[in-house]
Amino acid sequence: MRNINTLKIGILTLVALGLLFFGIKFLKGINIFSAETPYHTTFSKVNGLTVSTPILIEGYKVGVVRKMDFDFENNKGIRVELSINKRVKLPKDSKVRIKLNPLSGADLIIQLGKSPEFLEPGGELGAINMQTDLMAIAQEKILPMIDSLMPHIDSMVRGVNKQVNNPDIAEAIGYIRNTTKQIEELAKALRVTGERLPPVIANIEQVSDNAIKITNDIQNSDIKVLIKNIEETTNNLRLVTEQLKDSRGTAGKLLSDPGLYDRLNAMVNSADSLLSDIKKNPNRYVHFSVF
Repeated sequence: MRNINTLKIGILTLVALGLLFFGIKFLKGINIFSAETPYHTTFSKVNGLTVSTPILIEGYKVGVVRKMDFDFENNKGIRVELSINKRVKLPKDSKVRIKLNPLSGADLIIQLGKSPEFLEPGGELGAINMQTDLMAIAQEKILPMIDSLMPHIDSMVRGVNKQVNNPDIAEAIGYIRNTTKQIEELAKALRVTGERLPPVIANIEQVSDNAIKITNDIQNSDIKVLIKNIEETTNNLRLVTEQLKDSRGTAGKLLSDPGLYDRLNAMVNSADSLLSDIKKNPNRYVHFSVF
């Protein structure tokens, strides 16, 4: 009886260990009932890569990462063991790379080569290191920079919002709009003026030509003779004026001696009366004698 209980305990322990083993493998994504082929590769960095990371070809899962170990012998790189479905044939020039996924961590992507020869089980796959993965670079370098910049960006946005709500800014914007409108009106007026300028310029040119022609005519005329005649006439008038002012001359005496003027006037009147009487009574002054 005692031996039977011991046997039962042993069997239950073995079953529990078996279930634990299969459960761990299942949680790791390893199907122990399917035949898989091991392959190896070496990465310089394995950020985001873990045991049980899925291995994909064209988005289809063909295996998982079975094991990862640091290469202590060479002190560089991480050796990764891949467990891939045995039905998958990998050309010798195939490559494997890590693709970081913000939601699920990482995937291992196999890029099939074109070689006619295939890798043997346990063969070495070429690795495309993380430096060539833009997503990895973004997460490793750019995202930390963005995180450090976020407080400054937030402060700047608050400052911009504060300035936008500033009444002085609104007034300045209104002033700029009015100025822009005035500039547009001025430009329109200048365009209209520019359309009217050619006829005005043509008229100015015509007036200028006429003025030049008149100037040439004046220059070509006998202006010296005209000026000489005017000067002679002016001198004659000046001489007559001086003679009239001189009381010693005849004209001057007539102007300055009233008695002489009266006698001359009486004589002229008498002569005029005599002429009138001769015209009326010629017989008084003309006598005919007939022999």
